[in-house]
Amino acid sequence: DYPLHLSNEEPVLGYLKFSAKEAEEVPAEEPQVADEDADYQKDVEESMKDAYALPKGPLPPVVIREPESGKYQPLPEVPGKG
Repeated sequence: DYPLHLSNEEPVLGYLKFSAKEAEEVPAEEPQVADEDADYQKDVEESMKDAYALPKGPLPPVVIREPESGKYQPLPEVPGKG
């Protein structure tokens, strides 16, 4: 048995009682970050810029070769699939 099982007849939304009028607005505060964490964050952001810097110009050509015969086995056929 599942403890949170609901039968199909029970309205699920009946359990979600929420009123926007009752919700208190809490001002968002900037998270407090230690100086060393801020330096680390800056270093990470700089390294990400370098990592995602794409080379300009044309891409090198891609060569597609046929596999060497006998090196690979064909996949077995499954009856009823296909």
